[in-house]
Amino acid sequence: MQANLLHGNSETMLNVHTEQEKSVYLRGFTGGKYENGTWKPLPDAAYGGENIGMLDWLQTQGFDPFTQPAAYYRLTGDAPEANTVEISVQNASRDAVYAPASMEKVTDGDVHERRDALFKGRGLFGTRNYMVTEVSGTQPSELMVAESWVSSPQTEEQTAYAEAESVYRSFVYDAYTAADEDLLPVLNRLFWQDYDDENDGVYSAPSRIREVLKAQVRYSETAEATPDNADPIAYFLTDSRKGNAVLYASATVQALRAHGIPARYAEGYYLPIAKTQSSADGTAALTGQDAHAWAEVYFDGIGWLPVDATPGYYFDAVALQQMVSLPDTVRKTAAIDEDRSGAEQVVEPSGTGGSEQSKPLTVVKNVAAVGFGIVGTVILLFTLLLCAMELTRAFLLWHAERRRRRMSIEERVRQSQKLMFKLISLWGIDAALGWEASATDKALADTLPSVKPGEYERVNGLLEKTIYGGIALEPFEERALDLFVQRRWGRNVKKSWKMRLKLRYACLLAAK
Repeated sequence: MQANLLHGNSETMLNVHTEQEKSVYLRGFTGGKYENGTWKPLPDAAYGGENIGMLDWLQTQGFDPFTQPAAYYRLTGDAPEANTVEISVQNASRDAVYAPASMEKVTDGDVHERRDALFKGRGLFGTRNYMVTEVSGTQPSELMVAESWVSSPQTEEQTAYAEAESVYRSFVYDAYTAADEDLLPVLNRLFWQDYDDENDGVYSAPSRIREVLKAQVRYSETAEATPDNADPIAYFLTDSRKGNAVLYASATVQALRAHGIPARYAEGYYLPIAKTQSSADGTAALTGQDAHAWAEVYFDGIGWLPVDATPGYYFDAVALQQMVSLPDTVRKTAAIDEDRSGAEQVVEPSGTGGSEQSKPLTVVKNVAAVGFGIVGTVILLFTLLLCAMELTRAFLLWHAERRRRRMSIEERVRQSQKLMFKLISLWGIDAALGWEASATDKALADTLPSVKPGEYERVNGLLEKTIYGGIALEPFEERALDLFVQRRWGRNVKKSWKMRLKLRYACLLAAK
């Protein structure tokens, strides 16, 4: 868990335009499994067994975990007005798609869902621009209480939603309530030992967690390095007793799970209401300083909603109680209303001159000329595009090599890690640092003749040595890593022309 990298720079990461004045959590990653001090997506096994085909079945019922809160609002009959959020990625990852938990649909952008956890951008370089429609109010998640129709639906649509939600809810409680066994003694002692559960629920439990964290630890922009063989969350709660949003969110998720409440870890960017209020047109630049981490809690009948425990990002108990009776209204941003209805009408002119007999031949000639012109233009443009791509490739590789010589060993290793996992993903193999290394090794060896059994596991260990352990690689170890990443990944494998293009230009990622 690299908490110290949360606010690593001040570059603009995202440009976000929103039509409404409210705070928005833009989720780019969710972690369902905590292992060796790191959050990872739920393993494949969680979707196997009794859950095989569950997500596909939910889709046939019109139920999508990604859009569940928005669907709930719509079926309640008193939904807030929809809000359109336009996102332009500047220096953030283009592989991730940053979207609110309250999203209703992606109206513009080439993206795809990854199970029930996150959106990914398609294509070699991911997705840079996309538009998301979301439906939410301004009140904190803890004040959300499912309407009675969830348990007693009144319409066919409500009935279908309630039936599908009950299936997904069963999966959620099985998959997202397991706290780390080594952390349980600490969690129960700090958070739940003297807890009064008379009015227990998803409102009182987060309040309890915030109270304990306020008394037990303090916020620090830079997290203290965790000693070897120590768990980051346990060290944060009992030894260093200071940390940033990554540790606050991680501790919150584990504490909620220890209490039987389904929760998962979320990372992305936080758009505060102050930024949209101060914008002239509702556009805000989010920098590395706006990177954030929080917990997502499953509210029965409603879906996954953000719950924050980091100081400065939530309302205290008194403010929450006062907000219960306040109307949940949202103001619009001062966006410019452009008149886009001024397109000129196209009128076909009436023909004059020439005989009626010459018109068919003239039409044929004109059509042929236009056709040859289009074909010639397409060939020319394709040739120019190919030349531009090759020149760009050559220049970026030259520039990247010069920049690489000035990098530290750790920076070079991280660059190699990024390119390696992108190349692996092109072959349809799911891989992540330290995650099921032996299975990934076998999948690579079975798919690519150029990769020998055991090679990936060795390289994975070298990456972990530097990235997780902070130990610089020896020159021969770095050479082994470079040889693995820069090998001919498609050698002796039948490939489509699309795959050939992807493999050839995947190396440009090293220049980014």
